[in-house]
Amino acid sequence: MTNVISLGFADGKIKDFDLGKKKVVRQAKLHPGSKVVALASRGRHLVSASQDGRTIIYDCSRMQEERELELSEANIGVPIDLLLMEDESTLLVSDRTGIHPIDISTGAKREEYYPGKANQMTKLSVRNKEG
Repeated sequence: MTNVISLGFADGKIKDFDLGKKKVVRQAKLHPGSKVVALASRGRHLVSASQDGRTIIYDCSRMQEERELELSEANIGVPIDLLLMEDESTLLVSDRTGIHPIDISTGAKREEYYPGKANQMTKLSVRNKEG
């Protein structure tokens, strides 16, 4: 599908909108009872996280849930943002404490990305024109 964007909603649904056809082409209620707070997609995978901490790996080609990750077991809070890496096996999860690389097949942190520093995030300063 080209020109399709996935959006998460407060009712726990994920909807795929075809921008060319201006209509919903697919939807799934992956997070019943909880607000969707972050989405990431790459290849055949869509990853969604909800306010209750559930993170779902969805296989778009088969249109079914592949697995659920329990991020709290890896001491990760409610996700703020997600990024599925090019290898489609590593998920970067940001929460209030930092950025955490996660192996999506096991749910474990991937320390080899940032040895010993998976929970540390560099603070960046952004200056506007006024200084």
